[in-house]
Amino acid sequence: MMKKEKHTRMLSGAVYDLRVALHGRFAGKRKPNRKFMSKKTKDMIFYTVLIAFPIAQFAYFYVAVNVNSVLLAFKSYDILSGAYGFAGFSNFINIFKEFSGSNLMAKTAVNSLVAYAVGLIAGVPLALLFSFYITKKFPGHGFFKVILFLPSIISAIVMVVLFKYFVDRLYPEFMLRVFHKTVPGLLTDSRSAFATVLFYSILVGFGTGVLVYSGAIARIPASLTEAAKLDGITSLREFWYITLPLIFPTISTFLIVGVAGIFTNQLNLFSFFSSSAEYEVYTFGYFLFAQTAYAGTANYPRLAAYGLLFTLVAAPLTFGVKKLLEKLGPEATEF
Repeated sequence: MMKKEKHTRMLSGAVYDLRVALHGRFAGKRKPNRKFMSKKTKDMIFYTVLIAFPIAQFAYFYVAVNVNSVLLAFKSYDILSGAYGFAGFSNFINIFKEFSGSNLMAKTAVNSLVAYAVGLIAGVPLALLFSFYITKKFPGHGFFKVILFLPSIISAIVMVVLFKYFVDRLYPEFMLRVFHKTVPGLLTDSRSAFATVLFYSILVGFGTGVLVYSGAIARIPASLTEAAKLDGITSLREFWYITLPLIFPTISTFLIVGVAGIFTNQLNLFSFFSSSAEYEVYTFGYFLFAQTAYAGTANYPRLAAYGLLFTLVAAPLTFGVKKLLEKLGPEATEF
């Protein structure tokens, strides 16, 4: 029995020695375990797949569409052949004739400039004041926050229907019952329609402005305003000498975008009147939108020429305002 156990131990030892010897001989020849792809390569593939669709969408719906629009401005549509052909500058010549001999385009230009001026003079200061009031949590700030953000939450069509009910039905009824005076609705009357639409556009436009301005004001260091209060600064002085200079880059962004809006802002006219608005309320934005929405194939080159002309005017004007604001505006401290 003991001899059998001794032979078993000797055999196990021999097998173990053989395994050790073979391991030492072939260990250096074992190939390293290489991965199929590195982490950097996997990250690049994931990033490429992630941004492929947005880039394709931008290339098609923005770059390709705008390039095609520029090309269309120099073409005309032949009804007989059903194809577009090169027309040179004939579309632009016709547009200049429309501007020189049409009261519609003159009124449209005036309305667009008035809309920008009213937004600049009334809309921007009021949005800044409301933003400062809400950020400083003065009495009733919660109420103003809800009222000013409400138009941004409710559907635009619902807001338009409610507003039309007040100005076209409730207002004439109020004037009749209280003052015994028969008056037309504010939107129905051509003399007050444009002013009413302007008021509505400023009212519903507070939401975005207040949101952005409030965020910029909230980033002002509390230590700065607290030090000013220790020196006896009033709220009005704080707004004028601290808040406005420090958030001026944000204000200038709205002012620059507003310049481009001269040719794109339609003042919600399509929501109010669809394509049947009176000429007295036309703006460039509404003119292009309404005409494009119901345009035929033959009218696309003319509308493309309009868009290109507006771009040629708006682009240098926008960059000029940007340079002017950078030169004249106060220097804001980064915080």
